Amino acid sequence: MVFLVGILTIPNAFAVQDRGDFRLIYEPTNNYAEYETWVKSWGYFENQENWLNQNFSLPYDVTIFVAECGQENAYYSSQSKQIVVCYELIQQYYFNMNKIWSNQSDGWIRDATIDVVDYVFYHEMGHALIDIHNIAIPGGEEDAADTLSAYILAEFSDVSTGHNAIRNVVWNYDESSSWFHQFQESRFADEHSLDKQRMYKMACYAYGSNPSYNNDLPTLFPQKDFSRCHNEYSQIFNFWSRNLDPIMLTSASTTATTTQQQTQQQTQQSKGGGCLIATAAFGSEMAPQVQFL
Repeated sequence: MVFLVGILTIPNAFAVQDRGDFRLIYEPTNNYAEYETWVKSWGYFENQENWLNQNFSLPYDVTIFVAECGQENAYYSSQSKQIVVCYELIQQYYFNMNKIWSNQSDGWIRDATIDVVDYVFYHEMGHALIDIHNIAIPGGEEDAADTLSAYILAEFSDVSTGHNAIRNVVWNYDESSSWFHQFQESRFADEHSLDKQRMYKMACYAYGSNPSYNNDLPTLFPQKDFSRCHNEYSQIFNFWSRNLDPIMLTSASTTATTTQQQTQQQTQQSKGGGCLIATAAFGSEMAPQVQFL
C-alpha cells in the first residue's frame, strides 16, 4: 500500500481554482460483503480521498465509488464524473496475488493486492484528470493513464513502498497474460495495450525511475532493452510534473526522488549549465517555469 508523502507547499501563479472535492462512497453489496469488510479495514480509499483533496484542485466534486459491478472492472465516467472500482476486480487481483505469492503469508498477499488496486485507482484517476482539466496527451489515453499511475507510485511515496507496488503490478500483468487470452482478436482491437506489453512497460518505468532498487529486472526480463528506460521515464516525469503542477494545491515539481534530481542535474551540467537565474528565482530547476525555459 502506498503511503503518500507530504509535499512542500509552493504558491503557483497558474493554479486552477479549487471548488470541488473527491468524495468516497461504498455502495452496498450482497455478493461481496466479505470483501467490503476487508476493503474498508484497509483504510486505503479513505487515505487517498484525504490526500487527493489536500493536494489537487477540482472545479467540481468527483465521486469515488467502491461497488459491486457484475463484472471485473474499474472505470472513470466522463458523463457522471465518477471513478468506480469493482469488488469483482479486487477479488481477481487477490486470486492473482495468491498464485504469485503462494509461499507467503495471507497478510503479504493482501498487501500485494492493495498494491495492484493502488495502481488501478490512479490509472482511473489519470482518466479523470485528463478529462476534467483537458490535459493534452501525446498518444492513447489508456497508455497515458498507465504512465500517471507509474509516476504517482514512483514519486509520491517512499522508494520501497512505491516500487514494490509497481513490481506487484508487473507480476499481476504477467499472471493475467495467458497466451489464449492475449491473442484473441478482440484484444488487438481493444484500446488497452496487451497485458504482456503493459507488464514490460511497467517494469521499464520502475527501472527507469530507480535502477538501483530494480537492478534485477533486466535479468528477470532479458527480452526487454532496459537501456532506454531512463529516457522513457524521464519523459513521463517531465510530462506529468508540468501538467500536474497547475492543478495541484502543492507543487508536483518538488516530489522527484533524489536519484531523478541528481541525474537531471548531472545531465544539465554536462551540457554546460542551465537556466541558473530562473532556477534561483523559482527555487528549483524542476519548477514548470524553468522546465519551459
